[in-house]
Amino acid sequence: MGIRPENVLVGPAAQDADLVLDAQLDLVEPMGADTLVWTTLAGQPFRIRIDGQTKVKPGERLQIGITSSTCAVFDKRTEARL
Repeated sequence: MGIRPENVLVGPAAQDADLVLDAQLDLVEPMGADTLVWTTLAGQPFRIRIDGQTKVKPGERLQIGITSSTCAVFDKRTEARL
């Protein structure tokens, strides 16, 4: 399964998502208008793109949400999108 960093919901917007998780932030990369945030989900690196004005720091926890309509499913063997 794959999800683009910009499709991860954060804060109050995450509350109505299909899947709501509490993520600990590992790395925060300010990039101007956006900030890339790295965390780990199920032992895998996971990126989130948030507004560049949102103030977060490594070690903080952030509520995130994922909706099924923004997820892509791939065949594990062929890596083809299903």
